[in-house]
This record gives sequence, C-alpha cells and structure tokens, in this order.
Amino acid sequence: LLLGRIHLVWPVVGRYQAESLFTRAAQFDPGNPEPLYYLGQVGLALGSDDGEEVARRGLVPVLAINPDYRDGWRLWLGLYRGDAERRTVVAALERHAGRLWNADYWRAQLLFELRRYPDASVLLDDVIRRRPDDPGPRAWLTRTLFLAGKDAEGAASYRAARDSAAADTGQVLFNQVRGAASPAERQAYGTVP
Repeated sequence: LLLGRIHLVWPVVGRYQAESLFTRAAQFDPGNPEPLYYLGQVGLALGSDDGEEVARRGLVPVLAINPDYRDGWRLWLGLYRGDAERRTVVAALERHAGRLWNADYWRAQLLFELRRYPDASVLLDDVIRRRPDDPGPRAWLTRTLFLAGKDAEGAASYRAARDSAAADTGQVLFNQVRGAASPAERQAYGTVP
C-alpha cells in the first residue's frame, strides 16, 4: 500500500505501477477497502475512459465492502454511469440491504435512475421509515411517484418533504427545484441561513 501510494503521486508511469501494487494488495487482503480505494484514486488520476474503468474496478468493490468508506460513493458519482454501471452498483449495495440506511438510500436513487420506479418506491418507503425526519428520501420518493403516474401520492410526499425542509442538510429539495428557480431566487436562497 505504501509503495503504491508513493507511485500514485508520480506522473503517469508511476500511476500504472501504483495500479499493479494496489491490485496485488487487494488480493492479499480481500476484505480491506483501502487498497481498492487507492485503486480508484489511480483511475481518477489517470482520467479518460481507461482511467474511469480503473476507478470503477476499485470503487465498486469498496461500496460492496463498506459503502461508508471515506468518500467512495461521492467519487463513484463523479464517474460516467450508464445502466450497466448502475446495475453493478445496485448489486454491490444490495449486500447491505436493510442494515445501512444510506446504502439503501443510494440504491433507491440508482433504481430510480434505472426507471425501476416500483422497486425504488418500496426501498424509499423503508428508508423513510428508518429516517422519518430526513426530507431527502421523501424528495426522491416524490419524483419516483410522479414519474410512476401516482400524482396524488407524489403531491402528498412532496408536502411531507417540504414540511421538514429545515432538516435538508443535503439540499436535495433545493437541487430538485433549482432548475425552476430564477437567478435572483437562487441568489436569495444562498444568502438565507
């Protein structure tokens, strides 16, 4: 790991050596997310399509081992994700079904992106049951219900999300309406505590 981290900060040639070292370290300790996390870092440092493939080879197993490991989820979100990539991460996060609310929350978001609205709704209902004061899952449920053609349920879900907007630390509600807000409204939002 240490030698791989040294190679990681070198130019491109060192990064390929780092990729090899982190891959070997992951084979020696398969339950440890750290070498895989650094493999993801190698891919991000390399950039391009090849780099993204390397990053996925590291970050997806990190999410399977421990979705809360460092900023693995945030890093994965920065990569291109088509339906195949989404399905792969849904399967990785499914290993934590019912145990880690955020893994279920993220999986529900991916199911939404895959247009699997009934599955996303069921999962979001469960996440909301576990975290009733968090408006983020309610906002995702609202979108899911509207797109599934359940407008009355979607409107009720949105009212519930809006009622707890003060707890929206992830700004999920604002991010959903930002496209409809005027520039002046967006600027005013940024100044309100």
